[in-house]
Amino acid sequence: MREREDLNEYKALNLVDSSLSGLKKKGNFEYAEELYNPSNVFSEVHHISLFPEDRGIKFKNESIKLHVLRSIFWKVPLLNYIINAPLFLYQILKICKKHKINIIRGRGPHRGSFLGLIVSRLLHIPFIVSLGGDYRLAQELEKRYYVLNNRLLSFKIEEFVLRGADLVFCPNQFTRHYVIRLGVDPSKIKIIPIRLSRNIFDFSVPSQNILEEAGVDKKKPVVLFVGRFEKDKQVDVLIETIPLILKEKDNVQFVFIGNGSLMAPLKKRTMELQINSSVWFLGYQDTDVIKYCLKISSVVWIPMSGFVVFEAAAAAKPIVSFNVEWHSEFIRNEETGLLIENRNIKECAKAVLKVLNDKKLAQTLGENAKAELHRNYNPYDIAKKEIEVYKIFVEKIPK
Repeated sequence: MREREDLNEYKALNLVDSSLSGLKKKGNFEYAEELYNPSNVFSEVHHISLFPEDRGIKFKNESIKLHVLRSIFWKVPLLNYIINAPLFLYQILKICKKHKINIIRGRGPHRGSFLGLIVSRLLHIPFIVSLGGDYRLAQELEKRYYVLNNRLLSFKIEEFVLRGADLVFCPNQFTRHYVIRLGVDPSKIKIIPIRLSRNIFDFSVPSQNILEEAGVDKKKPVVLFVGRFEKDKQVDVLIETIPLILKEKDNVQFVFIGNGSLMAPLKKRTMELQINSSVWFLGYQDTDVIKYCLKISSVVWIPMSGFVVFEAAAAAKPIVSFNVEWHSEFIRNEETGLLIENRNIKECAKAVLKVLNDKKLAQTLGENAKAELHRNYNPYDIAKKEIEVYKIFVEKIPK
């Protein structure tokens, strides 16, 4: 068995279902590099991209090697899956053999991980899959499924990947329970909290003019939403809440950052409710703009989300959130935020008003959330924890 300090002899293969060019657009590319090879623990990480638009992208970290797979008919979903699957498998097999890959890692339980698991079994290489949450919730809410928009196929592939993996990394207890329900052996599950960007607490971003140009008065209260405008994020509930808040406090301003299929319906709804003069839709924005808006916000409301919880906490802003998914594992009601019943419009309005009307409470909630983030989600500590799991795991791998 290898000594734990010899992990840097290993070479990992990385598979995700998102494009690097998309991460660049969001401003998350450097953060992805931190995730792909934490503290450069592996001698090499070979990152597989299924997206032709990623050609030419360069990693600053020289230990991470990019392989953009050749594909045909990649813009036609059905042909992309049927024709390219064996083509992708062939290319991944060649890369693994050429570079003597020791570990295959997948992000999410779908296309990339499906390919990774098959290759791992063919070459007898251990396979690890990392999850972001319960993927079925979003699919069911949107009635849109990840694999050819087919519910049965999407769920069966998910089960195949999770049950076949040698290790499953879950970010929280909520996700662990979801994985166990799908038939995964609990002994294969490790809880590794989401590893945040190392600059998450850095809010020394340049001043932005976007709010002033849109007509937002920074001297008045700002309630902020950041996320996708899709059904699974329940942003529609927030729009219905706004009239109740304005009835009690008519100077509140509501800023929405993000984009998605609900954008037009939400704008239409604000007109119907006659609240459009108090609502601003800023569309998609990069990280600096989001951090700036967090800095000046009075409340951040999060009906159903993930990463924004941490961003709001890092900014020491009071959070109003629905008590769904894993939220209660970070947000303790009246301590690190306010938790309310899911989709309860009246309670949502009361919670926002409670924070706006009590500056001391708002400050306490924000400071407590930031302290919680420092204590349990420190990026360096989580990276160490993840690396230690890898080290223990590879001791069991035969030479």
